[in-house]
Amino acid sequence: MSNVVYLITGANRPNGIGFLAIQNLLLDPQAQVIAAVRDPASASDLLALEKSSEGRVKVVKMDVGDLESVKASFTEVAGLPFVREHGIDVLFANAGVFTGAMVPASKMDPTDALKDFQVNTWGAIYVAQVFLPLLRLGTQKKIVYTSSALGSTTFAFDAGIGGAFASYGMSKAATNHFFKRLAGELKEDGFTVVCYHPGVVGTSLSGVKAGETLGGIVAITPEEGGRLAATHINSWGPKDNGKFFGETGEEILW
Repeated sequence: MSNVVYLITGANRPNGIGFLAIQNLLLDPQAQVIAAVRDPASASDLLALEKSSEGRVKVVKMDVGDLESVKASFTEVAGLPFVREHGIDVLFANAGVFTGAMVPASKMDPTDALKDFQVNTWGAIYVAQVFLPLLRLGTQKKIVYTSSALGSTTFAFDAGIGGAFASYGMSKAATNHFFKRLAGELKEDGFTVVCYHPGVVGTSLSGVKAGETLGGIVAITPEEGGRLAATHINSWGPKDNGKFFGETGEEILW
C-alpha cells in the first residue's frame, strides 16, 4: 500500500484542529504529513512531533497570506524526496484568523475585514493555486478547506445571530465560492474539493470553551474536533466533490 501525503496549513497550535488532525492522521502508518506554519521556531509542540515521527512529519515555513512565502514553501516541499516520488494526495487548508470577532455588520471595521480576507480567503486561494501541480501528481487529489457555518448566508440568518461575526463570515463565504468553482473546474480531473465546518471548537481561535455556546452552537473539545476532521478528510471522495459539510457529516446550505 502506497503512502498518503498530506499538506496541512495552520498546524502550529497544540489545541488546534490542524495539529490534532495530524496526530489522528498519523495513526495510519502510511500517512506522511507536511505541516506548514508561519513561524516554525515558535511551534515547539509541532517540532517535537516532527522529531518523534521518524521522518513522517516535515515542518515547513509558510505565511499563507503572503504569496511569495507560499511560493517559497512550494519550492521546499517539491524538493522533498517523498513528494518528488508521489506528489501530494490531500491539501487541508486549515489556516485562519478571527479578527472581526463579534463585531456586527453595521460596525464592521474595514481594517479587520481585510485581515480576515487576507488569511481566510486569499491565503487559502494562494495555497490551492500554488500547490495544484503537486496535487495533480497525487493519487487522491483531495482539497479540504476549513470553512465555517458562519460562511453560510442561510445559517448566518436563520441562527438568529444578527450581524455578528460579519467580516469573518464574509471571508469564509467568499472562499466557499472559490472552492465551489474550483470543484467544478477540477471535477473531470478526478478531484474532490470540499468545504468543511469543523463545528465550534473550544480553542483560542473561537474564544469559547468546550460546552459553551457560540452562535447557538455548543462547542466541542479540540480533541474531538481533530478526530472528526481526520476521519472526514479520509472518508470523502469524488462523490462529495463540491459539497459543504459540517462536523457530523451533514451537508450545510451555502
